[in-house]
Amino acid sequence: MPASLLLLTVPILLGGVGLLAAVQGTLIHHHGGRTLHADLLNVIGEAPAPTDTYFPYLRDYPTLVVLTFTGLTVALAYRNCALMERFLPRLKANGLLFVRPHDLDASARALARANRRFRLIRRARPLVMAASAGVAALLMLSGRTGPTFGTLAPAGSAAEREAWSSQAYQGWWASLTGPHWLGAVTYFAGASFIVYVILKHNIIGICFVSFFAATGPLLRYRVDRRNRDGYFGWLIMRDLLATVFVSLTLSIVAFASMFILIPVNSAPWTLPFLVLYFVGVPSYVILPMRLLERAVDRYRQREITLTGDAFRRARADDTLPDAERLNLNALERQEILAIQQARPQLFRGRTIAVTASIYIIPVLTSTAQTVLSYLQVSH
Repeated sequence: MPASLLLLTVPILLGGVGLLAAVQGTLIHHHGGRTLHADLLNVIGEAPAPTDTYFPYLRDYPTLVVLTFTGLTVALAYRNCALMERFLPRLKANGLLFVRPHDLDASARALARANRRFRLIRRARPLVMAASAGVAALLMLSGRTGPTFGTLAPAGSAAEREAWSSQAYQGWWASLTGPHWLGAVTYFAGASFIVYVILKHNIIGICFVSFFAATGPLLRYRVDRRNRDGYFGWLIMRDLLATVFVSLTLSIVAFASMFILIPVNSAPWTLPFLVLYFVGVPSYVILPMRLLERAVDRYRQREITLTGDAFRRARADDTLPDAERLNLNALERQEILAIQQARPQLFRGRTIAVTASIYIIPVLTSTAQTVLSYLQVSH
């Protein structure tokens, strides 16, 4: 199935939740565009007047962002799995993967262990779903004290903004208090699904990375200077890393947006996810890049040695004219230089710096906000 078909997840999620909100009677704000304009002014600190505390579905901007980005993450996660499945066969077809005869049994066992892990993940789906529902339930229960609508709260003292936030929670379409039970159930189901996507995506990534860590001493990777894909035959790794980064970035945006409506006393529940993003994601990107770097280093060392031996044998002919010998020397230097420059650059340095910032900044910001909020609540 093409991954593009899974982009339908976005309108399905937005439309499905919107339909339930409409059934509940909390779909749109009765002031429509005027409220949206006031909210935008509030965000930039220029609101002309206080806004009301009614928050229907289409005014719940974090939830709209969460549903959109989660739908995109589902499509990208499927594409990740498809690329993972084709990764080793593609390298082997390109002549970039080699297993020494005495390592065949060990590499086969490592692959079998990896396949068992993936089968275990499938069988453990109910357990992951239960854990996701448990996290969502804890977050929803902690939300009873009133979510942090402070971004949209009108100017005023801390007590006034807190009172406004509490009233906003009462008027929120997914509030656990009042008549909004259908919205609360819907929000709980959506939160469970989002946590499930985050957990499942990272568990699969950890298993995939652990396989390459285990087979690092067994598999031999090469590069192909004559491959026309522009990356010495490693285009599939570039596609895989790019998709992994984009999907993980989208999921962390959804993750952060989901917790905007959660009060600070639930901050400890966000810490495991932040640890997952700090520890897991670097391994998804750094380990494959290190794998390619080692493959290139071994390739250059081997090819330079073989090239030098070949030219030395050619020059060993005593009948070789001096001009031809000089020509062979020049050819050897050119060939060795070409081998030394054979370094697949999957991403430009500027691209790496920008994308790393896009990922690191929200992670650090979320971590700092979580820690500070927890400390404030503790005191």
